[in-house]
Amino acid sequence: MRRPVGGAAGLALLASAAMTGCFTPEATMPGCQPGGRLGILAQSVPTATLVPCVQEMPVGWNFDSLDVDSGRARFWLDSDRAGLRAAEVELSPTCDVDGATLVAPEEEGTERYQRLTSLSPRFVGATYDVFEGGCVTYRYELVHGPHIGLYQELHDAVALFPRQALADDVRNDLGLDFDP
Repeated sequence: MRRPVGGAAGLALLASAAMTGCFTPEATMPGCQPGGRLGILAQSVPTATLVPCVQEMPVGWNFDSLDVDSGRARFWLDSDRAGLRAAEVELSPTCDVDGATLVAPEEEGTERYQRLTSLSPRFVGATYDVFEGGCVTYRYELVHGPHIGLYQELHDAVALFPRQALADDVRNDLGLDFDP
């Protein structure tokens, strides 16, 4: 018999399954593989069909921290060239793209918007990936370094993982279902 995983109980179950060993920033990083921290992000916004994850950390970038609440999850990345918490990645059910420019999407099934607020001396802005049931907002303030290169590294580091793949993994490994 399969039981649904949802709400506070679901977050607690996934958190307890993921909480082994010592906590370091790298230990809480939501990597792009099923389970652990990625499952916790998915449960924070149960309508989201995609979940942000760290695909591969570029040289000079480090994972800072993760904050997960009901209805929102976010994590921060540091850069040795752009500064501490140079980027924030947030998963939410919706986002406000008013005033942002529609640009070519990186992922199929998404719309990507960009809003730049400063180009020099700091490269400051936000990028939004909008998709069914959710939105990922990338906020960045690149203080130093080659801004365009750092911006590209950020977007290369973070990918969108299909929620269905997470649900399939939980079903196969634990015999549980995510809430729809």
